[in-house]
Amino acid sequence: MSTPSKSTPSKSTPSMSTPSKSTPSKSNRHELSLEQKIKVIREYESSGSGSRKLAEKFNCGKSQICNILKRKRELEEEWSQNVSPKRQRVGDRPYKDQFEDKLFEWFSAVRARGIPVSGPMLQAKALELASKAGISRDTFRASTGWLRRFKNYYNITGRSVSGERGDVDLGV
Repeated sequence: MSTPSKSTPSKSTPSMSTPSKSTPSKSNRHELSLEQKIKVIREYESSGSGSRKLAEKFNCGKSQICNILKRKRELEEEWSQNVSPKRQRVGDRPYKDQFEDKLFEWFSAVRARGIPVSGPMLQAKALELASKAGISRDTFRASTGWLRRFKNYYNITGRSVSGERGDVDLGV
C-alpha cells in the first residue's frame, strides 16, 4: 500500500504586480458645492465644531474646511448675489467686472417689473453693454455658450412670469 504524500504549503513571495498594503491608496477628491460650503459655515457658527469634525461630517479634508472658513465673507457674498448653489469651482469670468454685473442688474430690474426676458434679449443687451465698456465685437460675441454660462452663473432659470406684460425698455 502506498501512502499519499503530504504536500506542505509553500511560502509565496509577493509578486511585483500586487501592491503592498503600505502603499497609500488614491483618495477621491470631494468638491463641495456653494450650498454645502454655506452649510459648513453655518454649522461652524452654530455649534462651534472643529474643522476635523466638520471634515468628517461633510466627507472632505480638514484643510478644505479651513479654506472655506477663511473665505467665509467671499462665499456669503456669492450666496447673497444668487450665484448658483450647485456651483463648485470659480471659473474665469473675464467680463464680469466690465459689464456682466450691470447686465444682471438690468435683468433683475426688468424681471422685478414682471416682464419676461428671453435669451436673445439678454444677448442684445450684453452686446450693448460690452460696446459701452469698450469691448469690440471681435473680442466678445454674445454666443449661446456665453449665454448658457451667464445664466448658470447667476442662477437664471426659465420661469414663467404671470400678470400683465408690457414692452421691455432696453434703456433701463
